[in-house]
Amino acid sequence: ADVLREVWRADLLGTGLMVVGSSAIHLYEASASVLVPQAIIPAGDLDLTILHRPGPDVDDLARILRRADRTFRPVRDLSFASADGFRVEALPLDRMRAFYSSLVDLTSEQHRVLDNALDLPPVHAVGVARDGLPVPMAGLDPRSFSLLKFVRAEFDHDRSRNAAEIDRDQAFAVGAIVANYWHQEFEPEWLEAFPGLAEQIGAKSPEDRGPRFFM
Repeated sequence: ADVLREVWRADLLGTGLMVVGSSAIHLYEASASVLVPQAIIPAGDLDLTILHRPGPDVDDLARILRRADRTFRPVRDLSFASADGFRVEALPLDRMRAFYSSLVDLTSEQHRVLDNALDLPPVHAVGVARDGLPVPMAGLDPRSFSLLKFVRAEFDHDRSRNAAEIDRDQAFAVGAIVANYWHQEFEPEWLEAFPGLAEQIGAKSPEDRGPRFFM
């Protein structure tokens, strides 16, 4: 929350940076007025993407982060950690696009759908942090988030089994938010290209063992 407030104060939230990792689920919860089980939202990090080049560099990001916590230090490239172990990583959007383009088991149509998903503009919401104060958020469109998490779980063969399971649960949970509560639906061609995702997102609880929603 403190980091996102400082990104907002720097006029970069949704224009230069957006949330792409697990923390984006809190944005969807706030927007749709639902909660998902916290067990599928790992804590302790914040993954951002740099929307445009040139964007904020290491020095720019360090200045922003240190306004939230003076102990933030670079650990590699555009990754930072605080003294208590909280990690913030900023990945350029073109690097994300290159990663998904490198997945060899996808068809040309699936690659086209992924490109379209990465082109959607950020969505915005205001959440309430643990300190009881509002926190502005801007992140991946939930349709993009769900699709990208599903693809990571199913097609990234270097992903660990545990990480892939979390990706899959998050994909289905956010997909169910879109299917049941969101103001925009999945594009039909997205679901046609990825039937495994389409099969799972029609119910509030994607699987018997899966996420359940609470109004």
